[in-house]
Amino acid sequence: MKTYLRAVVFIFIIAIIKDHVLADETEVYIHPDTVRQGGILTVDVTGNGIGSVQGLFNGTYINFFRDRDHTTFSALVGVDLSAKPGEYPVDIRIEYTDGRTSEHTARIRVVSGEFGLQRLKLPKRMVEPDKNTLERIKRERNTLMRIFGTTTMERFWNGGFIMPVEGPITSEFGLRRIINNTPKARHSGVDIAAPAGRGVIASNRGKVVFTGELFFSGKTIVIDHGLGLYTMYFHLSGIRVKKGEMVEKGRVIGLVGSTGRSSGPHLHWGVRLNMARINPLDLLTLSEPGIEIRTTRQEKNRKHLGGE
Repeated sequence: MKTYLRAVVFIFIIAIIKDHVLADETEVYIHPDTVRQGGILTVDVTGNGIGSVQGLFNGTYINFFRDRDHTTFSALVGVDLSAKPGEYPVDIRIEYTDGRTSEHTARIRVVSGEFGLQRLKLPKRMVEPDKNTLERIKRERNTLMRIFGTTTMERFWNGGFIMPVEGPITSEFGLRRIINNTPKARHSGVDIAAPAGRGVIASNRGKVVFTGELFFSGKTIVIDHGLGLYTMYFHLSGIRVKKGEMVEKGRVIGLVGSTGRSSGPHLHWGVRLNMARINPLDLLTLSEPGIEIRTTRQEKNRKHLGGE
């Protein structure tokens, strides 16, 4: 057995095997070993005879999908914007077609996103809503949370993600916002400046699960990319898709606008991954695995293979 470690990550391996000689090999890759708040982990499990893979990240289920080579199971794991810095466990359980199982645990380090501060001035009615508006905001939030809390156990996205509109980033992910001198929640997406009416495209293939006009986000589209991954498109001036439609990557789904709580034409692009608020730009730069756990099963009647 060989174990490859990076930085201060500790990896523990337990393999539970049946009473026969095992000569195949399973590899588990997790990248990166250190991730910022609002970042994404990638997990890849490769080997022959794998029937299924299950996982948990700090108690939240990891949704795996089988790659086209049929020997690799992969997953994206979201680290929420507000996750406290520290070490978190990633637990992987592999079930083989012949009944064997193996379990793997890695500890991933989460560090501060080092988010900035932004001050904005907006009309008072958008910052201090009345009672009826507050009730509306609550209903709309509950609607979105029900959507994000639903996991479609099928992967719709295909290949890399793309920017939904061209333009400069005017508000970065994670900014602590102070609006009219009142502290507000952190910015959970990125704002992309663009002229009103410019086409907004789907960042990847998926199913439209929400269209409508909301108090804060104005004309809004939510796309389900499968396995708990959603992208959001806010402040649109026009919507060009319908709920229930499957859209391909690059298709125009709406038009840039300034509806909802907005100070000018732009697109707010947001991501939820198994409820976690994720920096959308991280979808554009998913990179190769950085931690490798390699388990070679080649000894008869051996129940524990492990080390630190």
